[in-house]
Amino acid sequence: MRLVEEEGLHPLWAEMAEVADEKEAEVTVKGKHYRFVTFKRVKGVKLELEPIKV
Repeated sequence: MRLVEEEGLHPLWAEMAEVADEKEAEVTVKGKHYRFVTFKRVKGVKLELEPIKV
């Protein structure tokens, strides 16, 4: 989180969609075919924690 907020590193977030036709796929994983739909730049990350009640 420090790299994003303090150092100005803004990695890309890729969104993908599954496609039926292997020819349309840009990535294949375990027999499933995907193509990239869009990319977004990560501008911030928030981690919210809650104690476990035991």
